[in-house]
Amino acid sequence: MATTTTKKLVHVPPLSEKQLRDRAAVVLAYADWWNHLKFKKGWATPLFTFNEVKALLDRAAEIVVRIRAVLDKQDPTFKVRMVDGAAREYFWSLTRKPTEQPERFVRAVVHATFKDGRGYVEGLSEEKVDEFITQFDPALQAHALQALEKQDACLSSIESSWDTTHKVVLEYIKELRTPHSDMPATDASAEEKDCAKLLHQITDLADVVRGYTERAKRRRIVHEDHLAAADGASAGAG
Repeated sequence: MATTTTKKLVHVPPLSEKQLRDRAAVVLAYADWWNHLKFKKGWATPLFTFNEVKALLDRAAEIVVRIRAVLDKQDPTFKVRMVDGAAREYFWSLTRKPTEQPERFVRAVVHATFKDGRGYVEGLSEEKVDEFITQFDPALQAHALQALEKQDACLSSIESSWDTTHKVVLEYIKELRTPHSDMPATDASAEEKDCAKLLHQITDLADVVRGYTERAKRRRIVHEDHLAAADGASAGAG
């Protein structure tokens, strides 16, 4: 039988003065993407502004700095590092605003920062970087973000399927509303029954979707209540 291990949450101390400077340097390197010649010449427009993602980049940079501190402790020898790794290449690949899925963006930026053109650097891997991310920012646990990615893909599929279904229904309505001379009464009656069945099925589907929507709302309310209770407990302890 498979066993699971629960990692203890590690206390994360405030950044030192040096780490604060290092974080600022990493963010500054990220920000240089907006100075690209394409943007300066007006040949292209960035999908998002620096100000829109500044807080997210700060969050990613802090994780990067903490990971590098661990790596330096493990191997104190001098290293030549690309401050932002392949993060700017990652920015070019985005097709949606990072603010739509901020946690995914932060995690991806951290991973990209520890990559170059050949892959992960300093002996790291996707699994090791994810372990560090979970240690220093538990809200960015990989399995939770993977679930969000699957959910997003599912929602996109639903949108696509609904668009197709809507078109098919309109075609059906158009066909039934097209006059047909001398149609036998039996055929007209059959079409009326088919129409009634379809209406019933669509109504059932709407009820099912309403049920899923209510369940999603209840889960979010419970989650928000838990967060509020945790904040209250923290404030009381302080």
